[in-house]
Amino acid sequence: MKRHSHPGSHRRLPAYAAALLAQRRLGFAPQADLLIACDWKLGRAWAPWRIVVAPNEPPAAFDFSVCAGLSCLIVGRIEARVHEVAQAVNGYLPLRLIGVSYRPARIAAYRPNVRAEERGC
Repeated sequence: MKRHSHPGSHRRLPAYAAALLAQRRLGFAPQADLLIACDWKLGRAWAPWRIVVAPNEPPAAFDFSVCAGLSCLIVGRIEARVHEVAQAVNGYLPLRLIGVSYRPARIAAYRPNVRAEERGC
């Protein structure tokens, strides 16, 4: 995995995030959601706007700056893992954060860490 380019950052980018950050710097963004998959097999059809947090990796170790200002959808097999990834992503100020788990079958909407008016939106 690639390291984030900001000086002093010790967090790695999730799989596929480096290419998406390059697209964001050019002014591109997904028309719908950025998909955050908690498993390599989930969300493949969502490419190119998909990143993967491998099941054996701690989400807090990643730089989710690619999620800033975007509507994000986290998909995972296990609810606890989806929540763990959501906690890590939420610190990067996504516009919206929704989690979908298969076991148990649930959909969760996460509150942003900062209100939109505090972000200048």
